[in-house]
Amino acid sequence: MLSVDQVLNKSQASLIGMHPVVKEKVRELIIRCYAASILILITSGFRSFSEQAAIFAKGRDNYGKVVRPKDVVSNARPGRSMHNYGLAADYVLLMPDGKSVSWSTVRDGNHNGHKDWFEVAEIAKSLGFEWGGDWDRFVDMPHIQMSFGLTIEELCSGLRPPTEQPVMKPKPIAISIKVNGKSVIDGTLINGAVFVPIRCIGEELGGAIGWDNAAKKPTINGELVMETAIINGSAFVPIRSVSEGLGANVIWCTAERSVTVEK
Repeated sequence: MLSVDQVLNKSQASLIGMHPVVKEKVRELIIRCYAASILILITSGFRSFSEQAAIFAKGRDNYGKVVRPKDVVSNARPGRSMHNYGLAADYVLLMPDGKSVSWSTVRDGNHNGHKDWFEVAEIAKSLGFEWGGDWDRFVDMPHIQMSFGLTIEELCSGLRPPTEQPVMKPKPIAISIKVNGKSVIDGTLINGAVFVPIRCIGEELGGAIGWDNAAKKPTINGELVMETAIINGSAFVPIRSVSEGLGANVIWCTAERSVTVEK
């Protein structure tokens, strides 16, 4: 299983040139999807006018007339796409191997009964994005955008959203946790990752908990846990990395905001 930092790094190049607020929201989307056991890859972010022209030309002749409908990927001419202003991104599902991707809209990789593609869309919309899958004229399933209330005509005329607009960080949200069918202390969802007290999850899964004074980090079975948050004097760790490190399976349920750990 890739770490969240590894997943973020795979999309880093596509975030270059993106509006700073949109860029942070996209990063938050990747993190939240990771917490829901869905890996995504951003395949496109900012596009120059020349790049947009090349995309618009697919499936069309030199006059812009559609000649191969199946090859058409965009109806936006240069300057008519939110991508041209760094306000949009396209995503795809990233497979657990970290190398291959899936464009399937029916895949349920986290086995929670909901299609991953649409879960990503719902998370994106909760962050303020518009999803191209909701459009009527040209349904664009991989596309998300954030216009800040500006129309494409206003963007073409030179208007731009403020770059200093603050990004609101979500407050911690309580997440119910079950380990081998037993309810344990609630976890905390912070910036898309579920954290739990290390002693709670570690001991439930048979791990030996310790503390490394030099590193100022907790240990499980003698191994340092690098991702750690100190909350009210207690060490909290990401439930997924610790549980999987101890040989357990982790299942996230978006609808119920719950995590089930089984070993």
